[in-house]
Order: sequence, then C-alpha cells, then structure tokens
Amino acid sequence: MRFLRVALFIAPLAVGVQIDRQGRETYDGYKVFRVVTDDEQLTGFEAQLGSLSAIELSRNRGHIDAHHFDIAVPPESLDAFEALNYEAETLTEDLGADIALEGELQPFPGLEKSTSGVAAAALPSFSWFSAYHPYADHLTFLKSLQAAFPSNSELITAGTSFEGRTIQGIHLWGSGGKGSKPAIYYHGNVHAREWISSITVEYITYQLINNYSNDTVIKAVLDNYDFYILPIVNPDGR
Repeated sequence: MRFLRVALFIAPLAVGVQIDRQGRETYDGYKVFRVVTDDEQLTGFEAQLGSLSAIELSRNRGHIDAHHFDIAVPPESLDAFEALNYEAETLTEDLGADIALEGELQPFPGLEKSTSGVAAAALPSFSWFSAYHPYADHLTFLKSLQAAFPSNSELITAGTSFEGRTIQGIHLWGSGGKGSKPAIYYHGNVHAREWISSITVEYITYQLINNYSNDTVIKAVLDNYDFYILPIVNPDGR
C-alpha cells in the first residue's frame, strides 16, 4: 500500500479530508474500492467521482481486462457510493489505518563498519532496509556505498528526469578492471509508486560490496561482470 501515500499527494484533495495535529492529511475511514465499468458506464462514472469526493488512485482502461478504477471513498460518501450499485470489490476497509501501519519515512541511519572487512570506509547501516526513505537519502546511500568500495566502483548518471532530477547510479567491477567484462544492468522504480523495487536493487548492491572478499560466488560474479545499477530511474515518480 506504500504507493497510496504518493498517489494521495498528487490527487485532488477531497472536501472531507481530515487534518492531524501535525497538519497532515489523514484518510481515516476511507474505503478503497475497485470499480468495474463497461463502455456505456465509463463516462458517467468518471463524472460521478467528483460528486462523491472520491480520490482516483489508479485505473485500467481495458488493456488486460474490463475497465476498472481503484478509488478511495470518504466515509461521508459511502452510502451514496453504495446506492450507485456499481460492480465493486473492497480492497481496503480503512485507508488511514493501512497508511499508519506503514510508519513514517525514516532518515538516513548512518554508517557502520563492514562485517567482511573489504570496505575502505563504513557502509550504510543495514537498518536502511527496514524502512522507506526520502529520495535525497537514497543519493546519500549510493555515495556511501561508493566510498566504501572506491577501487572497484564509481558513481554514474544516466541523464536527468523530466523534472530535472539527476538519475544517479553506481558502477561496480571486480579484479578485471573497469569496463573489461560483459555488463549486467539492474534498475528499480521504473514506474511511480514501485518503492520496494529501489530498496531491492540497493540490497543487491550492498551485498555485492559487503561480501566481495568473503563469498566466493559473489567474488566470481563481480570478477566476471561489470554491474551498472540505477536504483531509481524515475525520481519524479517516487
């Protein structure tokens, strides 16, 4: 459900949105439905979203199956929505409660000494992988990885995003030297809201660096391939 936090920032704010003591919008009592519509119902349903003060989270325009919308309906509009009698599946009983379970974005956790002894400098704390983080901290994470593996890595960029953010990555290599082996390319966060993919790619990168000197399989892989890794190729959609 992490994608909902991003979607709600960019969606039109509903009239009934509640504000907590920190001034943040909350969605307590909102229910999330997947509504299936046919071609005849489609236009009418889109027009009714506004009257329901509902937030559209995503939609499928029949690319795979029938038209459907995922929408968050505020508690004061639930009876009106039910009265429309659309074919709908309940995805979330309480959106606010689900968001609360995800916890808050966590700051960069700091550095700790590598357990393998290969790192020239301290690696980011392994607790990095237990939470989600702001985009700027992902850049700090990559810089820290490169500093810990300076003879076998470099920071790389793949251009800038539509909104002008740098698409940052890291290049790793083994004993053969930079650019001397076939390339393997990993990337994450191609689409907006795919937050777990960037953490997964960063975890692979962390393990390659931390275990290069004490894991024969990892050493063999890194000695025989160059890795080009871009954990977040769509920083605008994060």
